Amino acid sequence: MAFFILPVKIAVFITFLRLLNTALYAFSVTWLPILSVAALGSLVWGAFAAIHSRKTVRFLGYASINQMGFLILGLATNTDLGLRAALFYLSAYAIMTGGFLLVLLNLRKLNGAYFTSLSDFRGL
Repeated sequence: MAFFILPVKIAVFITFLRLLNTALYAFSVTWLPILSVAALGSLVWGAFAAIHSRKTVRFLGYASINQMGFLILGLATNTDLGLRAALFYLSAYAIMTGGFLLVLLNLRKLNGAYFTSLSDFRGL
């Protein structure tokens, strides 16, 4: 089920990128400060919420919020270099998240149970 979320996240980000750089480009003076504040809020909220989570799925969700903040920072620069950096980060994020989900789905404890808590990863 987690693998179905990753392509949707990528498609939404690319659609958001396309919308901001084509249809709303003339209004960039208005949306750039809002986007910068949203990126900062996403970074802070995702990081602090992930620190306090104990479940693996919840931790991944909050870490994903944090990662989207980094992607939005690339958009907030409103330069070609920032957009290229954001797309590179998006591809690296997709590969790493997909790989981690593959590993997570194949990991089991000695009794056959799945890893559900972050404490299950101790001693791995």
